[in-house]
Amino acid sequence: MLEGREVYVPLNLTQSWAKHDFVQMDTRNILFICAGTFSDLYAYRSGRTVGFGSDGRPGARRRVGVKDLIEFGLLAELMGRLPVMVELEELGPDELYQVLTVPPDSLVREYRELLGLEGIDFSFSDGALREIARYAYDKRLGARALRSIFEELMSEVLFFAPERRGERIGMDARTVRRRLASLSSGSFLEA
Repeated sequence: MLEGREVYVPLNLTQSWAKHDFVQMDTRNILFICAGTFSDLYAYRSGRTVGFGSDGRPGARRRVGVKDLIEFGLLAELMGRLPVMVELEELGPDELYQVLTVPPDSLVREYRELLGLEGIDFSFSDGALREIARYAYDKRLGARALRSIFEELMSEVLFFAPERRGERIGMDARTVRRRLASLSSGSFLEA
């Protein structure tokens, strides 16, 4: 399928499908993107310096090769069908801040609109958002954990939202630091 051919795709996956319950699809013009995180690769190849897990010396970084991934456990047949490999850097606090604020469907906009439905004008200070990004970075949680952090921070606000209709509420850096400190003492967000 990755090499470009015509494949049969079933229309209904819940039942056993007959010959007439499928669509023929040509995969020649489809870009397949396979992604994964191989955090244990650094422990597995502990004698070698690889990626952002390196000791930080200039020139110490070395690209992960096909041979490294095959020795790690990926099938050689699969690696032969993936001609391009790209390594990504870990997101820093500034990039995590951008994830929170820049996209049209960012978490900040989502929560403002959600509370707007309750008639609450909610705002985060710039410092509060930077504290959230710094927390995710320091705990090595990454961008996916930002939603969980937001949900924990906003749970009390969302709970009392119906009682605070028409009010203006804000969250500043000091409040975020205090709430994140309480999260770190035994939360599921602990790394």
